[in-house]
Amino acid sequence: MKPKLELSLRIEPSPCPSMDEIESMLEIEALCYPPETRYSLETICGFLSWDGSLLVRAYMNGTLAGFQISNLISGQLITLDVHPAFRRRGIGSAILGATLEQMRNQGLPLAQCEIATHNKASIELHKKFGFRTLGRIERYYEDGSDAQLMLLLFPGAGRRAPR
Repeated sequence: MKPKLELSLRIEPSPCPSMDEIESMLEIEALCYPPETRYSLETICGFLSWDGSLLVRAYMNGTLAGFQISNLISGQLITLDVHPAFRRRGIGSAILGATLEQMRNQGLPLAQCEIATHNKASIELHKKFGFRTLGRIERYYEDGSDAQLMLLLFPGAGRRAPR
């Protein structure tokens, strides 16, 4: 019988993770993306220092299994990474769902992201949450590959309450 895996989420607006946690995030980033498209230490620290930054981390039995960096001002989903050993267990869905809930709670009208056109699993995950493709951005990534621009409008966004 397989041991039960316990998922826990840590949701942190204006995060300040430890250097060990950032190193774990970089290790997962390196497993998820090729060198020419993965984020560097400086870039990840930069994202985390922005006003409105949000870090959602998922732990399986105390081990970092995945994370998402996003922005609660712009509605931008910057990166969603799940360690390959923990994929197909609902972790990406749990992280994305928690992120979108935070954005809705902040009253944002929308969430947006760019996803490599070859990353079919991520595109399908976002579609499952209601994202729609707005278009293609040619040569978006440093390696010359294209991205799909995806957008989610939150229900009631842009509607004013009656006076």
